[in-house]
Amino acid sequence: MTKQVAAPKPKFLVVENTLKCQTENGELSLPLSVKFGTIRKLMGGEQKTQYEEFEFFMSEIFSEADNKALDELDAPEAGEILTEYSEALSKRFQVSMGKSGGSSDSSESTEEQSPTTSES
Repeated sequence: MTKQVAAPKPKFLVVENTLKCQTENGELSLPLSVKFGTIRKLMGGEQKTQYEEFEFFMSEIFSEADNKALDELDAPEAGEILTEYSEALSKRFQVSMGKSGGSSDSSESTEEQSPTTSES
């Protein structure tokens, strides 16, 4: 009889409205359920840098325990988690957080058409 070993947990997994992150210090659960009034603060007219976006998550969305857990991680791991959180939140809202501009599909379509229409 062979002993079955459980498959390893994925590093990142969205479960309902939470991003589950497997870290070197254990599992971290970050909330993806965010009030629109909070998100509006991030949506200001100017474009935010990635670090400003991360600071916003930590100061406006995450709990003190979440921040403490992130602060205790190696910087690259914490950065990877914050990047994954940004992407998961963007997918949930189906918008780009902190990055403005057209979608890649529409940008590519216009660029492909430009050379053929400028023949004179």
